[in-house]
Amino acid sequence: MNPLKPKSAMFVINLLNKKIRKKIRHLVLISLLAAFPSAWAIAAWAIAGEPACFQCHKDLEKKCLSGIVHQAIWQDHCAGCHNPHTASFDHLLVRQGASLCYQCHKEKEEKWQRLKMHSPIQQQQGCLGCHEPHVSSYHFQVKANEQALCFKCHKAEDFQKKYVHKPAQEGKCQRCHDPHASREDFLLIAPARQLCLSCHGQKNLAGVHWGVEVRGCDCTLCHSPHASGSRGLVYDFSHKPYQERNCHKCHGDDRQKQRTLVAQGANLCYTCHHQEQEKFHEGQDNSHEGQDNFQGKSRKKSHMPSGSRECLWCHNPHASKRKGLTRREIKILCLSCHSKMAARLKSDTPAGGRHPEVIKGNCTSCHDPHSSLWPEFLKADAIILCTSCHIKQKKATHPVGEKAIDPRDRKTQIKCITCHDPMGTKFRYSLRLDGSRALCEQCHQKY
Repeated sequence: MNPLKPKSAMFVINLLNKKIRKKIRHLVLISLLAAFPSAWAIAAWAIAGEPACFQCHKDLEKKCLSGIVHQAIWQDHCAGCHNPHTASFDHLLVRQGASLCYQCHKEKEEKWQRLKMHSPIQQQQGCLGCHEPHVSSYHFQVKANEQALCFKCHKAEDFQKKYVHKPAQEGKCQRCHDPHASREDFLLIAPARQLCLSCHGQKNLAGVHWGVEVRGCDCTLCHSPHASGSRGLVYDFSHKPYQERNCHKCHGDDRQKQRTLVAQGANLCYTCHHQEQEKFHEGQDNSHEGQDNFQGKSRKKSHMPSGSRECLWCHNPHASKRKGLTRREIKILCLSCHSKMAARLKSDTPAGGRHPEVIKGNCTSCHDPHSSLWPEFLKADAIILCTSCHIKQKKATHPVGEKAIDPRDRKTQIKCITCHDPMGTKFRYSLRLDGSRALCEQCHQKY
């Protein structure tokens, strides 16, 4: 028996009691009116007992008799959410989004606002993205079973691999994730390692990791918490030394079974990745004349974050579910440092005002994540980079380049980004101002 059905039972009993009381009142009313024709005022008593909303919403009444009912309904509190006369929102709702639910669930709002919240709650639809407002066949009025509900947003194919984590296989997402808010990333109910060890224990950890002591490590650095094509749920893309179990490449003599490194920071990576070392450091002290077409630029800029573990800011040294062994999706990885840009991308810029690659989150389509000779770590000079995709504009466009100097300072070359901001504006084609007049007048002064 469903443990939450008693609420529905209470609703049914309450509804039946009302119907019985209604019939009794009607009988009493007929008797009183027959004996005392002046007793019309008693009619108000009969009408007051009528469930007014169900007089019209018969379909909702029928659904409520066979499902788990929202508490507000079986307490006859429809007006808590709906204005019976007029309202500013659809379905005569008195509020919109999560703020509607917070009227009763105030403690949730106070708690969740201090945590990392599930994005659907913060969107316009709010709680109604996952919950039915009236009646449902599932606990807490959710719209579907646990896994099916999650797959409405999260790709099911990410879980359809050869090896699947047992909770994910059983569709028990909430064993690891809080559906509303959490202090942890990915809405985990506890820190990742603590969560893993709550099921897998701490025995023989070294034994299953080739004799290496991994106590204190984050399990999700190497293992997928959901599904993988590799045994042991190791991520699909592995670092070559790790894949070949050639640990001493980085950790020294593997007989010691210690987590000591043969070099520190980026120098460890450079023992194999010589080309990347050249990319980061080549020309830092040279002029690069003839290579740089951007006025005032003479040195290659390195995107190497400061600290002793530079490469590991972005890359996992063992395994990753992404090519290039990046720790997270490119967009998320970039915005984790570029907080101002993250805030900007959350703004309500229309889709036509952003470059398509920005919308997709493909930062590395235009930017080199390691080093560049160009501003903003572009992969090439802005004109060459833009026209590599925008072929028509290569032949017919506003004058740009060395012969087109911005009249506002009389020294800067006019480039595509002089008028366009690919990260997003409120104007079409990512124009920095209204292209019908205001943008042109920045250079072409009115006479």
